[in-house]
Amino acid sequence: MEHRTTIVEFSERRTQAACSCGWRSAVFGATPTASCRLPTNGEPACGHLPPTPSYRSGTFSKTFFPGVRLGWAAGPVPLIARMIEAKQNSDQCAGALGQRLVEEYLRGGHLDRQLTASRALYADRCAAMLTALEVTMPGGVTWTMPTGGFFTWLTAPAGTDTTAWGRRAREARVAFVPGVPFYPDGRGQREMRLSFSRVTEQDIHEGVRRLAALLPRRTEERP
Repeated sequence: MEHRTTIVEFSERRTQAACSCGWRSAVFGATPTASCRLPTNGEPACGHLPPTPSYRSGTFSKTFFPGVRLGWAAGPVPLIARMIEAKQNSDQCAGALGQRLVEEYLRGGHLDRQLTASRALYADRCAAMLTALEVTMPGGVTWTMPTGGFFTWLTAPAGTDTTAWGRRAREARVAFVPGVPFYPDGRGQREMRLSFSRVTEQDIHEGVRRLAALLPRRTEERP
C-alpha cells in the first residue's frame, strides 16, 4: 500500500508448514486493506505475482464490519490444509453466525458492489487530504502518496516531536497517531500517521489546517 517497510514475524508452526510443503522460498502477503486499493495504473497485487509459491491473507473487518472477527487466506492447497489444522487446534473454529453472515454477503454479490463504492469514497478523501497538505503544510514537511488503504504517513522537520504535537493537536480537537509506536527501536519521533477514512472532505481540510497552524513555520520552500 503506502511505501513503507513491513516486518512480519511468522510463528514456528507456520514456518514448519511451509517447509513441509517442500518450498525453499515463498511469498507471504498480509493485506488488511488491500480491498480498499485506490484507482491506480493496474499494478498487480502481491498474491498474483508468479512464479514463487505465494500466500495471501486478509480480514473482513475492514470491508464487512469489525465485530465479525473473520479473515481469509488463499494459497497452495497443502499450506492452506496445514493452516486449517492449526486454526482448529487453537480455537476450534470461528463463530458460526459470523461465518454465515459473511457467506450470504459474498454469495449475494454485496461485497463487490460495496468495494466499488468504498474505493471511490476513499479516493476522494485521500485526494482531499493530499490537497490540504500541499496547501497548508510549511516547508520541510513531507508525506507519502497512498495507493490504497486509509492513511498517509507524514514526516515533519528534524527536531519535531509528534507526540508533543499530538497533545497540542488534541486541544485543537484534532487527532493523529505519532510515529514512535510503529518502531521497535524508538525511532519515529518526527513522524505521524494521518487517517482520511472516517471524516468528511470538509473536516479533512479543516483538520489539516489546524495541524499546520501548530507546527512552527520554516523559511525554505517545500521541494
